[in-house]
Amino acid sequence: MLHPLLKVMIKKPDLIVTHIGNYLDLFRAESMDVAGNAVRRLVAWVAVAITLSLFLVFTGVALMLGLLQNQFHWALVAVPAIPLLLAFIAWGMTRKPVLSAEVGEIKRQFMADIEAFHVAGEKDA
Repeated sequence: MLHPLLKVMIKKPDLIVTHIGNYLDLFRAESMDVAGNAVRRLVAWVAVAITLSLFLVFTGVALMLGLLQNQFHWALVAVPAIPLLLAFIAWGMTRKPVLSAEVGEIKRQFMADIEAFHVAGEKDA
């Protein structure tokens, strides 16, 4: 007796080709999601670096102006605070995982196929 997978491969090879094509489509979709998430994280890290650099520059300028003028003005705190707030927002965006929960769909589908082949093999035996 032949295993059910071999029977299907012999009788209907187009089903196997379609099934493999569906796996490739699923893999492509999931890899595009992962690539998109990785690009978003990279952009967020660049934004963190730029905004923290701006924060340091604006803080230094504010300190120099405050000491030079020998008085305090609210703008000396507000101007450096804006890039710092943006840096915290961008840093929060970097904390999102690159691999989302949907990436495990290929593994779940593959395990379901293996289980179906085992069940079909037990029925045939």
